[in-house]
Amino acid sequence: MDKAKRKSPYAGEWKPFFKKLPWLLLIPAFYGIGILAAKYPDTTENVYSAPLYPYISRALGYITSLARGVSISECVVFGLIVAAIVLVIVFIVKLFSGRLRFAQLMSFIMGVCVFASFMFALFYIDWGFNYMRPSLYKRMDLSLEQRPVEELDALCSTCIVCNAIEDNMSRYLHTFFHLYQNDSEFRKHFAQSKGVCLPHAVQLLKLAPQELPSRELSAFADLICNLETEAFDRIQGDVSWFIKKFDYRFQAEPWKNSRDAVERSVNKLRGWCVGKEPNPEEK
Repeated sequence: MDKAKRKSPYAGEWKPFFKKLPWLLLIPAFYGIGILAAKYPDTTENVYSAPLYPYISRALGYITSLARGVSISECVVFGLIVAAIVLVIVFIVKLFSGRLRFAQLMSFIMGVCVFASFMFALFYIDWGFNYMRPSLYKRMDLSLEQRPVEELDALCSTCIVCNAIEDNMSRYLHTFFHLYQNDSEFRKHFAQSKGVCLPHAVQLLKLAPQELPSRELSAFADLICNLETEAFDRIQGDVSWFIKKFDYRFQAEPWKNSRDAVERSVNKLRGWCVGKEPNPEEK
């Protein structure tokens, strides 16, 4: 009998396995390229990160923008999990039914490994090489030096927002004293006002010797103190009435001006921080 006719019907069932085998070389290939990229970060920056990655990033951004409200990565992960579960069930059924041969099982396992190698290579192409680019401080020509702990403490004790607010407040205080000295209407309205919050009253008293003539300091200090004393007396009376309103004997009495007494007392002591914003009509 001819050899071709005597050949086993299962002789070619390993062909799919061996056809997939070379694709596993993607893993060591890209792993080796990653090692070289980490060893030569400047080359990685000049070959991949700077010229190529911006186009890759824009392409991925455009693709993901098409699926508005849907996370493509989550859908891919969910799809892979479902596919893996289905394939495992199918192969278990075939295994116990005797329809799964060993070569087919190995071909399936090889297919999973090939898919993993493609994902590994795709990770490096899409993003992974960016891990090997030079550090940010090197790209910006920044030097790393040891600094004293006192400098770090000073850095932590400052805030760009707080500093900006303080600078603005300093200008407001200077403007206040300029108007107080040169605008009689402003001085009149201030003398008839309810004063300022306690922190700003302290700031005005501290800055007054630098802004006002010495002959006006005493009168200005008396004005500030009188306004603050009147305001505290008024708030104290409102808070006392607010407390009395929780006594059953005063339930039928009107609230007078005490409904927001607690908020006003806090704002007077701390500066506005609770309740309605002052001067809402200016918005």
